[in-house]
Amino acid sequence: MTQGSRKALEVIKNNEQLVAQGDRFSYGNYCTVALSVVGQLMAGKNVAEFVSERIWQPMGAESVAAWHEDAEGVTYGGLLATGRDWLRLGMTLANGGRRTDNGRQVITERFISETINEQNLDQAFRPRKGLFGYENQFWIGGRKTQEYSLSGVHGQSIRISQKHRLVMVELAVNEPKQRQGTPFASESQRVWRSLVDYYDSK
Repeated sequence: MTQGSRKALEVIKNNEQLVAQGDRFSYGNYCTVALSVVGQLMAGKNVAEFVSERIWQPMGAESVAAWHEDAEGVTYGGLLATGRDWLRLGMTLANGGRRTDNGRQVITERFISETINEQNLDQAFRPRKGLFGYENQFWIGGRKTQEYSLSGVHGQSIRISQKHRLVMVELAVNEPKQRQGTPFASESQRVWRSLVDYYDSK
């Protein structure tokens, strides 16, 4: 990483492929780096500029967000933003990609639908008992309530139930390396489940 993300990708690009694509899920940070490099090549600008122009500004963000980038503008994960803007993003997604104040379409409904529909996912990437699925940088919870989330490195999250247009933004930090199963994570999950179950019972 000290020589840049592109150089790091060069080092690992010839690694032996152990299983066929889609056969096994294994989360890797360098998928984000690879997406960033491809995005730069396709858009002719770095991810920060592209997301700012296509999503952040159109959704009405009140503050400038900051990405973790190397010197070449390649994103290697980590988008820093205010809680209010995280909520704006969550509400935009939950509202079918449209702003809740003026109805402007910011993110296509097709992208959201394809992301959260677990039937579109390879078997290894589908949610199952005790485990989330994964698609397009989102963790997919499945269920009839169409749940999915964005998660930060220290347990911060945006949780969404598409069915109920329900959003919960969590900014508190959960320090342990293995966050899942900690009292903090369990508490957060219980709060979310109680909210979703309440609206699902209506």
